[in-house]
Amino acid sequence: EIGRRLGDLYKIRVGLFRRKFAVKYLNNFLASVTPFFFYAIGGYFALKGSLDIGQLVAVIAAYRDLPPPIKDLIDWDQERADVTIKYQQIVAQFPADRLAVEAPSSEVALSPTAPIRIESLRVLDPRGTALLDSLTATIAQPAHVALVGAGGSGRDMLAKVLGRQLTVYQGRVQIDGRSLTELSDKTAGKALAYAGAEPFLFAGTIRDNVTFSMRRHEPAPDVLSDGAVERLRLHEAERSGNPRQLDSDDWIDIESIGLKSRDFLDNEIVHVLAQTGFGREVYRLGLLGRIDAAREPETAARLLEARGVVAERLASGGQKSQLIAAFDPTVYNNHASIAENLLFGLPTTEQFTDGQLALNPYARSILEAESLIIPLGQIGQRMAETVIEVFADLPPGHALFERFSYIRQDELQDFQRLVERAGKQGGARRLSNAEQARLIGLALSYVEPKHRLQLLGATLKDRIIRARQSFRTYLPAGYAPDVEFYDPARYNAAATIRDNLLFGRIVHGVANAETRVHEVLQTTLQELDVERVVNRVGLDFDVGPGGKFLFAPQRAAIALARCLLPRANGLVLDGAFSAFSAGEGRQILDIIRKSFAGRTLIVTLADAAEARDFDVVMKFDGPRYLADTAGQVDNGPLRQTLVVPVNVAATAS
Repeated sequence: EIGRRLGDLYKIRVGLFRRKFAVKYLNNFLASVTPFFFYAIGGYFALKGSLDIGQLVAVIAAYRDLPPPIKDLIDWDQERADVTIKYQQIVAQFPADRLAVEAPSSEVALSPTAPIRIESLRVLDPRGTALLDSLTATIAQPAHVALVGAGGSGRDMLAKVLGRQLTVYQGRVQIDGRSLTELSDKTAGKALAYAGAEPFLFAGTIRDNVTFSMRRHEPAPDVLSDGAVERLRLHEAERSGNPRQLDSDDWIDIESIGLKSRDFLDNEIVHVLAQTGFGREVYRLGLLGRIDAAREPETAARLLEARGVVAERLASGGQKSQLIAAFDPTVYNNHASIAENLLFGLPTTEQFTDGQLALNPYARSILEAESLIIPLGQIGQRMAETVIEVFADLPPGHALFERFSYIRQDELQDFQRLVERAGKQGGARRLSNAEQARLIGLALSYVEPKHRLQLLGATLKDRIIRARQSFRTYLPAGYAPDVEFYDPARYNAAATIRDNLLFGRIVHGVANAETRVHEVLQTTLQELDVERVVNRVGLDFDVGPGGKFLFAPQRAAIALARCLLPRANGLVLDGAFSAFSAGEGRQILDIIRKSFAGRTLIVTLADAAEARDFDVVMKFDGPRYLADTAGQVDNGPLRQTLVVPVNVAATAS
């Protein structure tokens, strides 16, 4: 990925140099043209006797001496800012306590039954205060171990040391005779994976984040394209020393989890996400996602087949008309927005979005022909008045405003002024096209059963239907790619998978309508083996930088799945359930414990009662380790392998 970015930066740099020298040429020309005029015009006046030669020389000397001090000041400030940023980046990327990294050939496989030996482990804060006092213990593997204590006590320090989140400490921690700090990330991660209270997700898809710990050192072998673009890329990569591989190659080591084909990877990811409570979310995100029908015609055909089956099942149960408002080219759909009814489709570019549709010359001519400009403006005005009346007194950033308002809070004052102007006698007709377009853009998002302002009459609906027919009939060829019309015989690439399956809108106001419809959808998709397509699209969902497009429990679930997928020998859960409710956390922990039967699981807990069925309970009071107790174990063989000799240093002495 860094190699690809360097290649892109090289192209950008070439473009910048071209622009830079063009600007330099212009600057040199402008810098030279002024003295030229000084000499030409001043020389003319000097020859005429209107100007003294000494005065002319003084002016030219003053002009040339002025820029250097200013230029030096600007250069100094630019250099200072540049050095500051470079220093910050270097410090962030190269911390002093960076762990050693082994070459792939030197990685070792640690025995899953080798004990974890802790000798005189001591963790201090920067002021020298003990966070974990001298601890010497041996934890036999496999075992389920509970570290019990208050937050910030020795239990957290021990968990972070075992998970290699803390690398500066006194004493030694060894697994299979090897020091924990000397192991590579891959070797240590295979021995003990770690999930903390603050999961980190990077910008990318859900799939990328879950499979991150399964990255290879080299991509899977593939046949390189022989195209001219590929040859040029390889040539540039070799000349510059960049990698020949692409970040889009297959870097995931599926063999490490026992898979023989990449086709089964998504099923495995969904399985571990289901263990962490995120399986249904993947399915939901998939239904709200889209596919490229042009690139996946077979998938689109299968979804069209599923659309027919869903319609038949809803109709056979007498539920279709009650639950689904189907798209009909001759009928106004009350549960779709005015924009969708007008286009009878979805925009694929910015040309016909709600905010731009009234500004588009062709769309505006259709609205004017059907006398819709004023009525739609009045609807937008009424919607704005309602928002201003209901939400005007809310403080900035209030959750209620963000959830229910269809106007952004930073736009509220603009709309208030616009409404005041439109409310004056004849004011609506005196609004500019841009001001009318803002109100019309608001009206185009109006859905009667959702907003319940009673603004759509039968006459206005008929005019919108006529405008719909005119819009499609007279649409210029140049605008054809800008809108994807609804067609019962075609897959709509601009619509979500759910909308394509339903080919309509779920009716508002019917009890459990969405639940009943989704039950039919899920049953149909499972029977037609199309559910995996939905899950694949859901796994393609971009979580955003740091996972900001997801809620905290969702981020925590993905981080847990990242630890579960590689099937490590052990797992450390250090406050990993803090984002969940108590019941959800306990349920997920029970599922993880079942999947880790015969493997090591180390969990930090606040209450000793929650640890009663663990093999080992290690209790901490502040930085001090108190005792260890063996709990009740259901499976005998695991209980017999548990041997924990403990020697605790007497800190009081």
